[in-house]
Amino acid sequence: MGGSESTNPFQCGFRIYHLIKNGPLDKIGCKSLSDFIIPPTEIDYLKINAGKEINLTIFSLLKRQSKIISIKCNEKNSKDGMIGASVNFENFTNAHKNVLHILKVKEYSFAKVELKLKEKEDYIIAVKPKEHEIISLNQEGSDPLTVLSNIVQANKGNECEFFIYNVKNGARSVVTKIGTDSDFVVGIEGAYGALHEFPFEETQDDNDNKESNNNNDINNNNNNANNSNKDINNNNNENKNEEIIDKNTENNIINNNNINNSTNSNSTNVSSINNDNNNNNKKEENVNELFKLDEKKQEESNNIFD
Repeated sequence: MGGSESTNPFQCGFRIYHLIKNGPLDKIGCKSLSDFIIPPTEIDYLKINAGKEINLTIFSLLKRQSKIISIKCNEKNSKDGMIGASVNFENFTNAHKNVLHILKVKEYSFAKVELKLKEKEDYIIAVKPKEHEIISLNQEGSDPLTVLSNIVQANKGNECEFFIYNVKNGARSVVTKIGTDSDFVVGIEGAYGALHEFPFEETQDDNDNKESNNNNDINNNNNNANNSNKDINNNNNENKNEEIIDKNTENNIINNNNINNSTNSNSTNVSSINNDNNNNNKKEENVNELFKLDEKKQEESNNIFD
């Protein structure tokens, strides 16, 4: 079955590399390179249940989640094995990180001519030298680029099987002989890390959750908009009430001023009347004085006539 370095067996499973057509795992839709079989806790679980229906837990690297499947095992002596697959024991919790993403491929290179690698679409997952176990790039303590370089250097002139995953077409493997020239170059630029992880395929539940979250966001935005409109209306009403109060206050002030002005006008009119009366009195006094003067003159005149 092969193996890779791992420090925690509870985080490891059997990665599927080859599926036998119409075998137990192929029939239920398992996929090469992206699916892991989580080991059952029972020892010799498959042998005990040869020819029987069993449950297995499958971890999907594409979906980053696990599920339980039911299959009927082959018999012990089946040429296709009991589950119809070749597997390798690896850490499934880090498998999405430990791949080599192909960014550029040099023309006429080994990568272009023999492996037919496609830029930005292909990921190298593992290499199996002839008559050796699978060597996965999913190793703890070493990065994928170093692992691949070491494999190539150690197997010049040897036939190897390269396991490649394409984002559009899925898993494939290419069997070819590595060149022996001293200046041999694979001819790729590859990367690994957070921006170059194994592809992630969203499930319908993920899409439903996203749509639900989007709808919630829209509703929240609408509620916020409605609350903002309410606040605006309340502010407008408050402003209107303030305007009404201000106008009423202004009218009251104007009315009071008018009253005061009227009062002052009336006082002025009264004063004017009093002044007129005084003037009339003075005029009357003057007239009387004139009459008195006339009387004097009359007396004098009488005296003269006397």
